[in-house]
Amino acid sequence: MDTLPVQHTDGAIELLGRGVEVYYLRRLTLIERVRGELRLPKSARGDIKALMSIEERWFRRVTEDFLVMRRMVLVYRPLMKTHQQLLNKYRALSDAEKEVLKPAISSIEKQLEEMARMITGEAGRRYPAYKASW
Repeated sequence: MDTLPVQHTDGAIELLGRGVEVYYLRRLTLIERVRGELRLPKSARGDIKALMSIEERWFRRVTEDFLVMRRMVLVYRPLMKTHQQLLNKYRALSDAEKEVLKPAISSIEKQLEEMARMITGEAGRRYPAYKASW
C-alpha cells in the first residue's frame, strides 16, 4: 500500500490477523518519480506498475503494533499543532484578550497529557525495549 487512511486501520489489522502481509511505501514521492522515469500515465494501472518497479528496500512490513501506535500518534499531532498555534496567538494578545484563550490552552494541554499517557502505556505493552526505558 502507498497510504493508509486512519479510518482503515482496523481493516488492515484484521487483514494482518488473517495472515496477510501488508507493506507500506516509505516515501510516497517515489511513485511519481518512478512513474515519470518509466513514462507511465497517472492512473491506477500506472501506479501499480511504478510500485512494482520500486526497489524492495523502500517498503516496510506493517505490524499491528505499528498500526495501533500510528493511529494514536495521528491523534496527538494535530492536538500539538493546535496547542502551538494557540500559544503563538496568546503571546500576541493583550492581557485582557489572553484571558479568552487560557481555558482553550488549558483544555488542550490536558488532552495532550492524557493522549501522551495512552501512547506511553500502549508503547510499554507493545515494545519491551520501550517499557524497560521508562
